[in-house]
Amino acid sequence: MTVQICRAATGPTACYAQRELKRYLRKYSGAAFGKGAELTFRLEVDESLPAHCYGWRREGSSLTLRGGSESALLCCVYQLLSQLGICFSTEGDFLKKPFALGSLPESRDFSPYCRYRGVRQHINFPMDISAYPLGEAKEYIRRLARMGMNAITFHSYNGQWHPYHKGEERVPAGHFFYGQRHAVPADPELAAAVDNRRAFCIPEVEAILEEPDKRERFAVYWLGQVMDTAKEAGMRLTLSVECQESTPLEEEKSMVREVLALYPQIDVLELITPEGGGDNSQPLSSPEAAALCRELFGGGAAEAALQSLRQEGREPWGEVPSTALDGTLRSVKQIWRMWQCRQEWLGDKELQVGLYVTCKESLRVAKAFMNQIFPAELGYTFLPAHGALAVADAVAYMGVHAAELQKTMLYSWVEFDGNMYVQQNSCGGIQALLEHCRRESGGASIHGICFNHWRTAENSLTLSYAAQASGAFLPARDFYRQYAAEYAIGQPETFVELMSQLEELDIFNRDNLFNVGFCYLGCWLNPKGLGWIRCWERSALEHSIQTYQRLGEQLAACLAATESPWGLGRLRLWENRCACSVEHLRAIEELEAIAAFTDDAHPERLGEAEKAQVRRRCAQALAHSQAYQRLHLEEMPDRGCQGTLVSYWATIPVYIDHVLQYFAEGERECPHQPLTLDAPPPPDTAFFS
Repeated sequence: MTVQICRAATGPTACYAQRELKRYLRKYSGAAFGKGAELTFRLEVDESLPAHCYGWRREGSSLTLRGGSESALLCCVYQLLSQLGICFSTEGDFLKKPFALGSLPESRDFSPYCRYRGVRQHINFPMDISAYPLGEAKEYIRRLARMGMNAITFHSYNGQWHPYHKGEERVPAGHFFYGQRHAVPADPELAAAVDNRRAFCIPEVEAILEEPDKRERFAVYWLGQVMDTAKEAGMRLTLSVECQESTPLEEEKSMVREVLALYPQIDVLELITPEGGGDNSQPLSSPEAAALCRELFGGGAAEAALQSLRQEGREPWGEVPSTALDGTLRSVKQIWRMWQCRQEWLGDKELQVGLYVTCKESLRVAKAFMNQIFPAELGYTFLPAHGALAVADAVAYMGVHAAELQKTMLYSWVEFDGNMYVQQNSCGGIQALLEHCRRESGGASIHGICFNHWRTAENSLTLSYAAQASGAFLPARDFYRQYAAEYAIGQPETFVELMSQLEELDIFNRDNLFNVGFCYLGCWLNPKGLGWIRCWERSALEHSIQTYQRLGEQLAACLAATESPWGLGRLRLWENRCACSVEHLRAIEELEAIAAFTDDAHPERLGEAEKAQVRRRCAQALAHSQAYQRLHLEEMPDRGCQGTLVSYWATIPVYIDHVLQYFAEGERECPHQPLTLDAPPPPDTAFFS
């Protein structure tokens, strides 16, 4: 069949849409291109449509693809290709059914529920795209676009992707992973699986890792190139930076000026509070909170904000002290100061202001103050909890109303970084957020939702659900059935049930084993001793272990009935990661066994018999952690899997050795702490308060 593609729009994304359509017609059909066409595709930007809407019109042997913007036109191309038989995912693309070029679809219109839908990349840990070769990072962006995503937020921590000043000192960009160096594992078998020689990082930067100036230039170049790819793929591009009350205002302005100069590609600059509200945030009683509100914003604004809360039928302060309100309101005041002088630094970029706070009471009060001090047209961003279902609960609790949903980018989670080392599935929480927003908006479209994630391969299914459901809602269980059909997974109803059980386990782990899989060593070592281990009940560990074992058995049953290479690949990875999860939790369980007779404040009180128990349990924990690493090696489908392996090797065995040395060998000064520029705060449990 001879095909012709005619393009009326001339912008870069429209040109890219034409190339993508031609590429996939070539790949999956026998189409030839030239004159005398039997089939014509016309690509148009139709400004009569809302900017996020698209559709096609069929007239005989001609199909006109229209979008309200170039970005929407590209979405229309991918929607058509999907309907013709292509399955797009973060793994790549394949045919889910015979390609139906000879049977054009009927005319159809699409109005996505989230006008902007995509991911939020913190680009801060070894398993995310910030360790990818540039070509692979670009392809990751293109694959998101092919799945229907049209927005991305990059969060840059100070010194990682942009420079900043500490007094007179200029701290350059290029301090990847908070400045912590991740050596390639000494174990030859592990090292052979990693595409670096000495230090795990973007492969192209390894040769200049010890040259700060060159490393900084490459960091900015790498992120700029990834941003260029996102812009070509029609994405609304946001760069997020923290705005903290402790930073002098002139330093804050200098930092954002440099950020905007380094990354002119962005559409939106997001000023957001630091995670948890900021440094040294203290719980406040009701009188203290009221006094702080008056101090920061004046009596009039304070009373108006608090009165707005009372009008909703709730007192401003809950029974539990607001754990993050102090730092949150001080950071909001700093953002307000920056907004007041925006003419000095913002230029032609759009500004959004946001909260990364997980204390529900603090969120509710802070939003009320934002509504008083900022103009109604200023856009908001909220990252209101750790974990997808917790975000749905927090958004409902803080009262993000229909009008606010029209200007707010919500941030949810495909995976929670606190549980990174165990297999997750956040589809149920994503469904709950979408259902709540749909009720609140009356079904009208909302501004957008972007989803946090780090690992890609392990979360491919959840990313696909997030992309699809944020455009055209469907329940998670219906999506699992669709997924099983597309990937030709055997025993599809078993697959639906096991994915639903993994949802429940994901929520259970988040609520009962919070941070059991966090990937930052410094947080495991602080406080000294067992630290977090004392927060987890043995019964919760055992429940999680048994559930992962049961899920592994169900995945094996599906594997035995599956022949599709794409389905086999997915099932094998999940089966493997469930087994890895068991080994990790077994390691933690061994350490939990010494909690009853150890005291973190007084390790010297242990007798020789108790020290022998510590040595035995640590040896068993280390064996489980080594089993995790060997299992992980068996399934390494993407670069992020290398990052997880390197991160695990540099974190959990080192922590186990810390426990051993601290309780059994008399260690007083911890030599295990990594050298870093900065450190992430551990995800906190304020949501539970």
